[in-house]
Amino acid sequence: MRPLWRIVLFGMYAAGLFLLVLFGGNEHDWMLQMDPSLEEGSIESNGNRQLFTGLVFASICVTQGLAIATAASTGQKILSGSLIVLACAIWFVLSFNA
Repeated sequence: MRPLWRIVLFGMYAAGLFLLVLFGGNEHDWMLQMDPSLEEGSIESNGNRQLFTGLVFASICVTQGLAIATAASTGQKILSGSLIVLACAIWFVLSFNA
């Protein structure tokens, strides 16, 4: 694979991972910290945050899947596969631990 294309794919991965961390988790955590009398599940959310992080996670997996498909060496394929596993772990922790 051409080095410039690989750099673009890794840049897209890094940007997606940044968005995943930025928008992951519970958007109302700050309210729960300010007023301890509020219960954890008392504030409804419309689910847009979960949808957005799911789409970002899917795009991360697609970009690294393309990197695996076009990689020339086994080391590059292992690196891209490891990055997918890392994104899975981060997405799981942020989505289901909120």
